[in-house]
Amino acid sequence: MPDINLLPVEEKGAEKTEGIRKKLSIFSAFILVLVAAFGVVTLVMYTSLASGRQRIESRIDSSTSEINALKDTEAMIVVTKDKASVAEKIISGRSDQVNVFNKFAQLVPQNVYFSDIKFTGLKATFSGKAKTSADVAGFISSLASDVGSKIISNVNIDSLSSDQEGVYTFSISGQLNGSSDGGAGGADSS
Repeated sequence: MPDINLLPVEEKGAEKTEGIRKKLSIFSAFILVLVAAFGVVTLVMYTSLASGRQRIESRIDSSTSEINALKDTEAMIVVTKDKASVAEKIISGRSDQVNVFNKFAQLVPQNVYFSDIKFTGLKATFSGKAKTSADVAGFISSLASDVGSKIISNVNIDSLSSDQEGVYTFSISGQLNGSSDGGAGGADSS
């Protein structure tokens, strides 16, 4: 038997349209829920990443300030090291005058008196007076002895004179040895 169509064509079209509309409503509601869930997930991720970025930036700031403080410290260390090396050069260039004087005191005869003692680098100059020429000769020979040559080498008599009373005035120079306990003497600097 043939179908009898009791519904008019417009109603049948309206029914189809209503079915499509319901399906579209369900689909759009599903898309809306999906977009809302995606928005919430995006918001949570953005908040998480923003807080992570803030933590990283605060670590960077603290590390930067620590590095700047260390730069200042390093600059101070470099300056101090440079100054210390200059001071060390100055100290190493100086002779051990206390030790020189202690050993030198053993070499000076009894009647020899000094009016001036100068140390210029490794050059030493002794000016003074002696009662007799034998005292001057004894002083020079004690400087030329084994003990004296450990202290001073290349001894030169710069001046020697006597006055009317027989008192001798002298000026003697020599090269201080680099080490006061027996190092080799340097070249004559006079």
